[in-house]
Amino acid sequence: MTVEWPVSYFSATLEDDVWLVAFADTADEPEHYLLLQRSTECDEQDAALGQDTYHLEISSPALSGYGGVAQVRIEQERIIFSMANSVTWCAGLDRLVLLLAPELQDDPAIEQALRDVFIEQLTPLRG
Repeated sequence: MTVEWPVSYFSATLEDDVWLVAFADTADEPEHYLLLQRSTECDEQDAALGQDTYHLEISSPALSGYGGVAQVRIEQERIIFSMANSVTWCAGLDRLVLLLAPELQDDPAIEQALRDVFIEQLTPLRG
């Protein structure tokens, strides 16, 4: 299954050693959103629990978990997240496509924020 929606809101901050990146259909009370989090420092307990990676939440706490993204591709008008079918929390979701509003297209902060979160996937993001 592929899920897609338009994105008109983007935010990226570093708070208390955690990268917080948000995409949403609107800034106020979004129906569709993607929240990404990644700690800049992970300890042995994080590694033992499988939490030494990024965390995603897709429009609901019920659709959230650690890991799960196989590839990220940024194109002119969209961002495509190809999901790993081996990760339980996102089973059945093949792709998440964010359709970028014109004012977000070519924003270099988006690519940098995604690189900060997805440090394992250092493949070229722009396509």
